[in-house]
This record gives sequence, structure tokens and C-alpha cells, in this order.
Amino acid sequence: MAIAFDNGFVMDGYCSDFGRSFFCGKAPARVAGAYKALQTAQQELFARIKPGVSMSITFDSLHESLKKFGYENDLRNFANIGMMGHQIGIEVHEEPWLHNGSEDVFKSGMIMCIEPKILLDGEVFMRVEDMVLITEAGC
Repeated sequence: MAIAFDNGFVMDGYCSDFGRSFFCGKAPARVAGAYKALQTAQQELFARIKPGVSMSITFDSLHESLKKFGYENDLRNFANIGMMGHQIGIEVHEEPWLHNGSEDVFKSGMIMCIEPKILLDGEVFMRVEDMVLITEAGC
């Protein structure tokens, strides 16, 4: 059995947002492999994010990374536009949103929630959601 958590709190007027999935007991190899692939794809995306880079890269970057592991077709394509996250601050969900059609670029000082999800139909729904600070050097 898998459990997906999406947690957040407010401190001094600023929001946080964090998500993870856990498997109770020993995860089947396909499920464990998917989680490892999702974690790896997230880290590879972080390495690509820098000020001036288009936010529209998020879905394609994650999809390409997952392809190396055979899970590219399991990446949940929220709203059929590749929605993969959002900015966060005073509100938990702030614009700009990370999706294929975004015309926005990452800027130094932004706090972004990047939250890819995999759905293995009939087996498990998993998420990896991290808040990242965009700096001049990346995130």
C-alpha cells in the first residue's frame, strides 16, 4: 500500500509546500524503480534551472529523464498541459505555473514548488514535491 503526502504550513506569513510518497512494506520492483526514476528526474531538472531559462522546460525535462528508466508514459500530465508546479510565497499556489505553455522564465529570488507525479495505473500514485530557491547559480 502506498501513501502520498502533501504537507505545508505558514510561518511569518509565508507558505511552504512539500510532498512525498511512501510504500508500506516492501515495494514491488516496478514501484521502487519508478520512485527512483522520479527522484532522479527531479534532480536532473534542478540542474537545468537557472535565471532566464523558460519555465516551459519542466515537463519535457522530466519526461526525457524518465524515458531513460522506461517510465516516461507514467508521468502524470496534469490538465493535459504538462503542469509540474508553481511559485509559492504569501499564497501556497501563486503564478507563474510550470507548464508547457508558460511564457515565463525563472528569475533569481523566486521560490518554486516542483511537483512531478507518476501514476502506475492499478498499482500506485507517487509524488516528489520540493520547494527550491532560484539563485544566480541555479536552484
